[in-house]
This record gives sequence, C-alpha cells and structure tokens, in this order.
Amino acid sequence: MGVASDTAIFRSKTRVGREALHKRCIEMAWGAGNVLESSRRLVSQKNVHVGWVAIILQFLVLLLAIPHIASAEDKKPDPAKALPHVIMTLPLALSRGTTTTIILRGQGLANATEVSAETENASLRVKIKSKGKADLPKPELLEKMGDTQVEVELKIPEDAPGDQIKLTIVTPNGTSETRAIPIYKPGDLVADKEPNGGFHNAQEVQLPATLIGTIGKENAVHVFRISAKAGQKISAGVTAAKLGSALDSLLTIYDEHGEVVAANDDADADSPDSHLNVTLPHDGVYYISLTDAQGNGGAMYPWLLHITAD
Repeated sequence: MGVASDTAIFRSKTRVGREALHKRCIEMAWGAGNVLESSRRLVSQKNVHVGWVAIILQFLVLLLAIPHIASAEDKKPDPAKALPHVIMTLPLALSRGTTTTIILRGQGLANATEVSAETENASLRVKIKSKGKADLPKPELLEKMGDTQVEVELKIPEDAPGDQIKLTIVTPNGTSETRAIPIYKPGDLVADKEPNGGFHNAQEVQLPATLIGTIGKENAVHVFRISAKAGQKISAGVTAAKLGSALDSLLTIYDEHGEVVAANDDADADSPDSHLNVTLPHDGVYYISLTDAQGNGGAMYPWLLHITAD
C-alpha cells in the first residue's frame, strides 16, 4: 500500500462594534422622528408648509450623526496599546539538560523588553534572540494564532525541579499572563521522524512513549507502529489545542490489515484534542495515525502524542 493510498484511507475513514453603531443609528432615527413630529405640529399651527422643514431637519440629523459615527470608530481597541498575550510556544514541550530555542507566539509581543522563566523554585536565564511581526496565513486566524512573536534561547538544567517552566513576557504596555511549558526527563520525548505518512514507512515506537511533532502541511498524516498482545489496553492521547496549538486532531488505530479498530476526533466538547482507550482484539502489529480533522497544517499545528499500554 503506497503513501498516496494510505493517506486516502486515513482521510476517508475518519461584530460587536457594528451592532453597537447600528443600534445607535436606530436610536437617533427614533429621536429624529420625535423632533420631526413636534416640528410638524408647530409649523402646522402657523400654516407653514412642512415639506421643506422636514427635509432640512433630516439633513441636520445626518450632520449630527457624523460625530457619533466617528466616536464609535475611535473607541475600537488600539492593538499598539494592548497587553501582551501568549497563545502558544514552539515547541510545545522541552527536555531537561538542553539549551533550546523557543518561539512564543501571540499578540502584542513585538516590543518585548524582557522574558522571564521559572521552574518550581528557581529562575532560569533567558536570552531574547529576535522579536517582531509574525506571518499570519489568513486575517481571520488572528485570535487563534497571533501575529507577533518573540524568539528566545533557554538553558534547562538536567536537575530542573517540577514538571513545567513558566514563562512571562514584559512589554512597554505591561506583563503577559503566565504560559507554562511541560518539561520531560532526557530521553522521554521522542521526536516525530518523517517521512512516516503511511503503513509502509510508519515510525516504530516502543511503549510507553510521548512523541512530539508538527502537522507541517495540509492533509499530512503521521503514522506510528506498535506491537501488542490480544486483550492489551492501549491509551493514546493528543495534547495540542490545550497548549494553544491550532491543531484539531484526528486519532485512529488500525490493525495490521489496515482495518479501523477505533477513532476519535474530539475527546470532549471543550477541546478538539483526541483521546482513545482501546482493548486490542488480537496479537500483532497496530498502527496509530494522527492528522488534522480539517486537513489543515503548518508551523502553528504542533502536537504531543502520549501512548501507553497496560
């Protein structure tokens, strides 16, 4: 079975501002109607033709509306004054005993003056390597991906305490909320090795394992091969959206014949991350595939995949 056919199998089996302004215009229209009605009653008593008066009053109402419209536009938030907000980190997790380059992606980060990193009871040295605007594939993805980033270098001691590093960014506008990155023991994070887009080139994995990678392009599929016994319970779970990734994961387990054993898109209603708990029917080889349920991909689609066996 080739890569193309494998991929086909994997894919086949699985305004507030404007409303406020509109409301304001309606309110003004009602107000204009009241003014106009009063004027009509007044001029009718004096036997004055109301047609021209009405036109003049309507014109005046329009003139009065212009400052209100401008004021509504002026009240839009100024991105340049926004507090820094971190959406995700690349990578999503780190290993102890390494010096790593990390990209913090979000909004309002272009003017970062300081980045701090702390473990359970110690501060780590952070060096800012670059900062500025970041590529945004589509304008509508701003809230999901952000359009600014800070690139930092971080050295993590092998004996770093705790299970996460907490990062904050300081800009002239203020300090960001804390962003936590999981940290693992040396060797506990297994790198995704491409090409692994089909059954024939699936990446061999020894359990338990936590894999780390990225759905780097549209319609990409990553496949992992495990060996198991009949009755063995396999747990496979994705951590991605929980850490800010744009990934909407789809997780599928196949037997050695390419038949679907189980699949999951969203583990629960609150997150697009996937999770499977399966009792395997027989001894042999099984394949676990990971892809984006919408066929999306790119640098903003990183993931962690945890696989264990009982």
